[in-house]
Amino acid sequence: MADAKTVYPSEDFRDGIGVHMVAGQQLVERLVSARGDHPLGFAVTAAAIDRKRAGVRGPASPNELAGLGREYFEQLRPRSDYDPRLAEQAVEWAADPVIQDIGLLLSKDEGRYEPFDYVIAYRDGEVGGGIGASSIPLATWNALVSQHSGWTLRSIGFSAMAHEEPSVAKRAFSRLMGDPDAHVAAHGIFDLADVHWHLGEVKEASKLYRDACDCGYDCVTAKAYYCYAVSIPGGDEDTEPWYRKALEFPKSPTYPKALVNLGLLLRSKSGVRNRRFDGGVRFGKTDRTKLTERDHELEAEAQKLFEEAVDSHDAEARANGGNALGVLFASRGELAAAEEALRKGAEAGNEHARAWRIDVIGRDAERRPEAWILLADAEAEAVSGEGMAYLNFVAARLAEREGDAVEVRRRLEHLLDEQSSYWEQAAVSLSGIYMETEGDDMKARALLQRVADANGFHAEEARKRLERLSKR
Repeated sequence: MADAKTVYPSEDFRDGIGVHMVAGQQLVERLVSARGDHPLGFAVTAAAIDRKRAGVRGPASPNELAGLGREYFEQLRPRSDYDPRLAEQAVEWAADPVIQDIGLLLSKDEGRYEPFDYVIAYRDGEVGGGIGASSIPLATWNALVSQHSGWTLRSIGFSAMAHEEPSVAKRAFSRLMGDPDAHVAAHGIFDLADVHWHLGEVKEASKLYRDACDCGYDCVTAKAYYCYAVSIPGGDEDTEPWYRKALEFPKSPTYPKALVNLGLLLRSKSGVRNRRFDGGVRFGKTDRTKLTERDHELEAEAQKLFEEAVDSHDAEARANGGNALGVLFASRGELAAAEEALRKGAEAGNEHARAWRIDVIGRDAERRPEAWILLADAEAEAVSGEGMAYLNFVAARLAEREGDAVEVRRRLEHLLDEQSSYWEQAAVSLSGIYMETEGDDMKARALLQRVADANGFHAEEARKRLERLSKR
């Protein structure tokens, strides 16, 4: 029984394992045959199943199932009239037991019914080889959104998102925003913002997250502060105060992520060379002798934030925090500490941390063979184009340290082909190879001009090299 509950956590085995599984198979056969033999029975049963799949908990009355059943009946018998009274009677047919006291619908208190778990799983495609998988009709979604309120309506909105029905979720959460319970309404504001964010509608999401910040309920504002900070378009507003507000709620699920983001923001406000991209920050080589006391203070606070994130229970925060902490340590030349932080980030799933750790290991000539082995393993397991691009960049650095000019050029040119976020750095490095090793100033000039025109992180360096080229 314990093993059965582990493997099938959503199933109810109070009737016994064998009875439950046998009943499930027989009920699926009864449901499938009802499409032709008893369309009204099928309609009310399908309505009960989809009602629960859509996020409505608790049993339903025959009247409610009859109302929802019209859509399913008309799909089967589009030329026939639908009689709600007969549909209510069909509920009794659906509740007839096929084994012991188990039917398609289970009778609950006060003449209400709910579907047997196995047939829900069948319609979800989780059992029966997936042949019973079906979508929930839009008419059912709309009816449930209009009929329910409060936390049930919120559950419907979440279920709509899980079923990839964002337009339904928008309607549910928009209606939730007008709930007479201010607490419920506050969640509606935040949840609607999340839907807009999921759809890439950043401006709409940002406005709603900002509204949620003022709702007065900690369970909402704790997340809203963080999400608003993330959603603010670059440069429009300083996000530091919002991340600090998010950190006033250590139990919030967004707290560990806020640790990382605030740490990155503080470090970017220091004299450390950096570039922002897609909401993130990339740090470059910096003359640390020129950092001010304030720069060191910002970096020290960032380090503490990253360390706390690495020790958190949030996998994303551990991954990104480990990478950020490793980059910070490496910039100071603290390679052992950098390797350990990057190891933790890599183990939590950060591809950049895995690649950066290889780079750190490869700085030690005696460990370079180990670095090449780790690189080969990482390339075989890379899960994204960006991750693979960074591994190529690391490979170029390893080859450069070994004096393998052919491999350096091959790896850097591959980065240009991929148009990765490292193409600028690769282009600048290649220009040096073309100028100094091959004497091909024309090829070098073309690459440098391309970087200068992109006006990115390496644009200034490219312009300086172009100026030197013009004087040759």
